[in-house]
Amino acid sequence: MKKKWILIGGLLGFLLNLASLSYGADKERVSLRISGGLSRFALGDFNAFIIDTQRFQLDNLRSVGYGATEEFKTLHGGRDLEVSILFPLGQGFSLAVGTGLLTTGSADNLLVLVSSFSRLTTDLSYNIKTIPVTAGIRINLPLSSAMSVVVFGGGGLYFARFTETGDKNLILFSGTRGYEKSWDVETSAAGWGGFAGLGIELRIIKGLSLLVEASGRLARISGFSGDSRTLFYSSENKESLKLLYYEFSPSGGGAFYSALNLPDAPIGYPLRTLRDAVIDFSGWSIRTGFKITL
Repeated sequence: MKKKWILIGGLLGFLLNLASLSYGADKERVSLRISGGLSRFALGDFNAFIIDTQRFQLDNLRSVGYGATEEFKTLHGGRDLEVSILFPLGQGFSLAVGTGLLTTGSADNLLVLVSSFSRLTTDLSYNIKTIPVTAGIRINLPLSSAMSVVVFGGGGLYFARFTETGDKNLILFSGTRGYEKSWDVETSAAGWGGFAGLGIELRIIKGLSLLVEASGRLARISGFSGDSRTLFYSSENKESLKLLYYEFSPSGGGAFYSALNLPDAPIGYPLRTLRDAVIDFSGWSIRTGFKITL
């Protein structure tokens, strides 16, 4: 964790130094931009895993009388916060150097399977986020003295984190607890990404403008590694984890299911695919905020 923040600080320092070299004798002044809003994420391998974890359990237990009374939900929605410093380059161009937070997650994502004699509950909670450190170009195209269209784009390094907490238990209606397992996983990774978008800048008073922006991004992060802890009844197991994606077939050639190698994942089946898991932060955001001329 400490090394990550040192790297973030170093990268921000380099970008700010680059910006200060680019900022010459232009009469325009440096500005601070703060914005936030809603975002949508692809998430790729993660959502494939959620869908097929449910499908695998139902396919295996339907024949012995189980049916779903509550089902897993895939993740797409989240939040986007951005802070950047704008260095004017002249002719409506500015260099933007900034950071932010993209986050999504779910608490108590439940799969409940019930038969005539028992209930099997899987309860999953996730926190998926990334801190981008970026640089880009913004172009202001004036429509009037108070309003401009803004075109922007850039890229940078995305520091990502994926955590999961899970509980799984089987309760027999006779009152006996038949199965009990819990786990938690913490992993992190970093990768490159890019973004582009459009916005409207509306001047409110001198030195203060209202921003409304829409942007798209491409950021597919892999190489997640960290630690996992599993508690099965009273037995605890801790180990290092490299997050992998795989596709398996219980029959060796029939239906295939997507999975991540998390503590409750099916193992021991023939595989079709095995690779680093990709958490896909690609998607779009809609933000509002302010630009403050310093």
